[in-house]
Amino acid sequence: MRAPRARSPYQVGGSLPSTATTYVDRDADEMLFQSLLAGKFCYVFDAHQTGKSSLRVRTMARLQQVGIKSVAIDLTSMGTQQITGEQWYAALAASIVKGFELSIELPQWWRCRHHLSIVARLTELIEQVLLVEVQTPIVILLDEIDSITGLRFATDELSRLMRTFRDRRASSARYQRLTLALFGVATPFDLIMDKIRTPFEGSQVIALQGLTEARSCQLAQGLSARVINAETVLQRILYWTGGQPFLTQKLCQYVVEAGNHHSSESLTLSDAWVDALVEKRILENWEMQDEPEHLRTIRARLWHQPYKIGQLLGLYQQVLAAERSPRACILADNSVAQLGLLLLGIVEKRHQCLRVKNRIYRRVFNLEWVEQELNDLRPYVQAFEGWVESDFSDESRPDWLPTIVLD
Repeated sequence: MRAPRARSPYQVGGSLPSTATTYVDRDADEMLFQSLLAGKFCYVFDAHQTGKSSLRVRTMARLQQVGIKSVAIDLTSMGTQQITGEQWYAALAASIVKGFELSIELPQWWRCRHHLSIVARLTELIEQVLLVEVQTPIVILLDEIDSITGLRFATDELSRLMRTFRDRRASSARYQRLTLALFGVATPFDLIMDKIRTPFEGSQVIALQGLTEARSCQLAQGLSARVINAETVLQRILYWTGGQPFLTQKLCQYVVEAGNHHSSESLTLSDAWVDALVEKRILENWEMQDEPEHLRTIRARLWHQPYKIGQLLGLYQQVLAAERSPRACILADNSVAQLGLLLLGIVEKRHQCLRVKNRIYRRVFNLEWVEQELNDLRPYVQAFEGWVESDFSDESRPDWLPTIVLD
């Protein structure tokens, strides 16, 4: 008799609810929570699908439990390409008014201050409305902060605004109650033009690490409805994923699905069975069956950086080559190229060296893959060189090449 189908507790993609039973705490959870309690500005910058949004949701729930009001603002929801600076800052103001349930009628309030710059209006909203009406500590969490790099107007004013909020805390008790946290796929250097005085100076960096076996017991509990040796199976899953949250949830989901299609009450699964599952569901024809998308996203983000792709591929090729020798490694130096490769998500810093993050990435994004990507890149390099040789006058240049205005 076939066993009843087990309802999977796993979620592949998207933010996990604060009550999710498969959420796994990491060091970042406590560091972010304690830093925000202490009033420190924080930023969580990492690759896509590494658990940033789930961390944000979980942290907001914890802040609410201790009486701290917080609002998360998804900056992509305000638009990017066609929006003006006036519209963008007004949308940001509207999110603050709605999120904190402020008493003003924003359209009229905003129009009455039309003589002020848009940044001055937002500053006045924070100082004279938000910090007056809300007397508790306040946390504003700006999600998808990297989306501002796609705006058609200068965004340095936003950086200056955040720096102003931080600097005023030295003399204003009101501002001491206001804390910011930024989330996104970016580095501080991507977001600011003023490299000397930045809003990130003195802020708390929240680093995201992979899920560890020691803290992942709830993931094994989700498997136990169909698997007898759930802890052993989870250990093998982490062997493949290196604790990468998206891939770990995905493989756990696949195990539950396999159990639901089995006739026995429960299964005892070997390492070889898990290995075969990874081969069949993840590695084989990965570009065709990468749903929900993850591996293709990494490749797409690589090609989304046409000015850096050759450098990133070359650096990644060095990392792969170094891993073939037990005594070699690429030392982490926080260079722009290394930060860019880290944001792709396929490498991580480990013992002061750059290492491929997990065995799945190592199998998919191997040396043969790098060589093929470099081969695919060469026509673009040739087009770029031809464009330069034409004194930048060849109108057939690829769309991704920059527009250069010569004096």
